[in-house]
Amino acid sequence: MKMDRTEKMRSTAAYGFSLIELMITVVIIGLLASIAYPAYTQYTTKSRRTDAYNALTQVANDLEKFYSECSAYPTNMTATTRSCTLPAGTPAGSLGQGATANVSLNQYYALKIEVPPTAGVPPSGYLITATAQGRQASDKTCATITLNNTGAKGAKNNLGTVTTTSCWKN
Repeated sequence: MKMDRTEKMRSTAAYGFSLIELMITVVIIGLLASIAYPAYTQYTTKSRRTDAYNALTQVANDLEKFYSECSAYPTNMTATTRSCTLPAGTPAGSLGQGATANVSLNQYYALKIEVPPTAGVPPSGYLITATAQGRQASDKTCATITLNNTGAKGAKNNLGTVTTTSCWKN
């Protein structure tokens, strides 16, 4: 028995996708990706802030330990040996952490210690600043995160506006 042309077309039409079906699928996947990707990047940016919080509290602990031993706060984290006394004109001691740079553990933040008479630093205290760098530099909300010797937390966005409540959640 011979198949006529219409029977042959019916039997082959069930074996594939039409171009319209394929395009509808691509559009749906595109819409889902356009929603999911920004949410994912926002989530990873927020989760990387933990690197700054951990680094700030670790350095604050080291500074307090140094203060208990030397009765002063140092400004240098990167020397290989701990020193309470250095020749005049050099920073007041070193935490002796032996790091190659003042960066957080995962290197998403650059760390800086400031001591008086720098503006914004409590008298006879310190201010530690973590500044977003590398992939984390895209964090416009919490570009800099700070912690001082009184435990006061601070943060600023990339424009210098205070965003402490958004960055330090209690």
